[in-house]
Amino acid sequence: MLGLSSNQITEQTGITKHRILRALMYTRKAMQSDIPKQFSGIVEVDETYMGDQWKNKRKSVRAKGTKRGRGTSKQPVFGIYVRKGIVWAELVDDVGSSTLQPLIKKQVKKAQQYIPIHGRDIQA
Repeated sequence: MLGLSSNQITEQTGITKHRILRALMYTRKAMQSDIPKQFSGIVEVDETYMGDQWKNKRKSVRAKGTKRGRGTSKQPVFGIYVRKGIVWAELVDDVGSSTLQPLIKKQVKKAQQYIPIHGRDIQA
């Protein structure tokens, strides 16, 4: 059922949409409960930008051009990956060190090996 919308699951299974949405909510809650309060071990941190694809933008927006990476109009998302396969991500307002350092300090135990993926090093 991965990759299907609730409407598609309803059509394929014959179960009401209300029950499907409730089951999906419980599944998401169960997935979140596996995330520890603080990460330990080797952690990697990175940011990415989420938003509409370029081909889906209006012509007037495409005519102005856009910037990729830092400075783009897309929503920045900051993530922490632990080598055990656990991922934590959060929407952030900007990717400056004043925003990211408190998140790293909150989510990663002290004296852990910290690996920035690329770009500037944001030591916590």
